[in-house]
Amino acid sequence: MLHIIIMYKTVLVKGERVRQKANEELKQISVYIPTSLHDRIAELAASERRSVSAEVVVLLEKTVPAETKAKRG
Repeated sequence: MLHIIIMYKTVLVKGERVRQKANEELKQISVYIPTSLHDRIAELAASERRSVSAEVVVLLEKTVPAETKAKRG
């Protein structure tokens, strides 16, 4: 099932990272993670005033390159 919802994208404004609304297609996934990792992500999310799900997206965006090898070739 594919959902279209309003998400946020991060843009740079005067050197500051700012989240901006953008329509994006989203896929839902289920991931099993250790409770201790969930707790750490939840703590980060709370400090940034985000949901755990939104924090996971932010962390993945920081880690996974926008352009993968498959797209380059």
